Amino acid sequence: LDITNDSIEEAVDKGAGLIISHHPVIFNPLKKVQTNNPVYKLIRNGTGAICMHTNLDIAEGGTNTAIVKKIAEKLAVSANIEPLEDCGLGCIIEFEKVIDCEEFAAILKDIFKIDRIKTNIYGEYILSKIAVCSGSGGSLWKLAKAKGCDALITGDVKHDIWIDTNNAKFTVFDCGHFHTENLVLEELRYALEKKFPQ
Repeated sequence: LDITNDSIEEAVDKGAGLIISHHPVIFNPLKKVQTNNPVYKLIRNGTGAICMHTNLDIAEGGTNTAIVKKIAEKLAVSANIEPLEDCGLGCIIEFEKVIDCEEFAAILKDIFKIDRIKTNIYGEYILSKIAVCSGSGGSLWKLAKAKGCDALITGDVKHDIWIDTNNAKFTVFDCGHFHTENLVLEELRYALEKKFPQ
C-alpha cells in the first residue's frame, strides 16, 4: 500500500525498477529531500514509482469494489452497485436478505482478517443497504444516510464522526484504513499478471 524505505530496499534487492503502490510517496509538497526520505532512496536507486491512490479508489475493480466482491462471496447482494459520490468514490450495495449487525460484523472480521471492529451497533438493527468507502471515509456518513443506507464500512473514523453518527443512530463499521485498502493488492496483482504473463 505504501512506498517505505523497507519496500525500496526489497525492490533494489530483487532488481525491480518500479514500485506500484496505492498511497502516494509524496503527500505534501517537499521543500527538501532528506536522505532518510523514501523519495531520496527512489531517486538514488533509480527506482520508479506509480502511485494510484484516488484513481484506484474510484476505479471499477478498485479498492471499494474489492470489498464489495469479498462481501458478495459471503452474502447475496443485488447486481446493481451504485456510486456513493457522483465522482465514483465509494459505493452502495443492497443485500437480497436483511442481516443482523452483529452477524455482519463477524463477516467483516473474516473478510478483513481482523480480530476487532470499531462500531456503534444499535440494538436489533438490521442491514439491507450499506455504503462502502475504503481508507478514511467517515465524513461520507451523512451522504450514505441520505441515500438510504443503514450503515457505512470504512476506516480511520474520527471522534466527532462517532459522536454525530451516535446522535443520528447511524451504524458505522470502522475496519481500519490498512485493512479496507489491503484487499485491492490481490486485484492489482491479478491484473498485472494477466497483462504481463511473463
